[in-house]
Amino acid sequence: MKLTVENINKTIDGKDILSQLNLQIEGAKIIGLLGPNGSGKTTLMKIIAGLMQPNQGRLLINNQSYRYPQTSQQIAYLPDSLIFPKSYSVKQACTYFQTNYFDFNEQKFYQILADLQLDLHRKLSSMSKGQQERLMLALVLARESELVLLDEPLAAIDVISRDEILRLIKTYSGQNTTYIITTHLILDMQDLFDEVLFLNRGQVVFHSLVAPLCARENKSLLDIYRSFYGYQGVAQGGMY
Repeated sequence: MKLTVENINKTIDGKDILSQLNLQIEGAKIIGLLGPNGSGKTTLMKIIAGLMQPNQGRLLINNQSYRYPQTSQQIAYLPDSLIFPKSYSVKQACTYFQTNYFDFNEQKFYQILADLQLDLHRKLSSMSKGQQERLMLALVLARESELVLLDEPLAAIDVISRDEILRLIKTYSGQNTTYIITTHLILDMQDLFDEVLFLNRGQVVFHSLVAPLCARENKSLLDIYRSFYGYQGVAQGGMY
């Protein structure tokens, strides 16, 4: 898979969120997309997922111009919140993915579901937030997509649920798939990452392989992140 982002601009409510952003990713790998609040991470993820369109610039997948909404059907996206009504059952959520995504692998989903010990007929309303997060991740990981986007998969859940989600990603991530993951919990996730991207003020300001970077600096990725942004790691703006 090859993803190319060329000179992307995005303005929301009169504020420039992404500004002349350029990015190229090629090959199956897991990439950490990091940056302080307001740096543009969620906006970039939504544009790649096809949920937003840029004001300027273009995206290419495998050297083909991005077509809305056709190309977005080839990309698996885990949002940072539940997309189903809580009256839904696990089975209804599965049916939704079967109906809407041609690359959904039902047998793989059932395998992950058995691993999680979640009942197919259980209602989302009876599940904890951690269980709901694991269900959403199971649905996304069951898609046979070349590109998977995970937006804050560890946010607002307890430590046990966090460990379970990390295990799911490690166990069920496809060998021919590229993953882009946003997180503020860098220490928990740094061992997953092959590469890291730093965003600030709507631009990619740093892109590196993780293992050689940490070895060269003799620091953890979290310490490198702190040094790069300053200890507070704060950009101007809101949750973009």
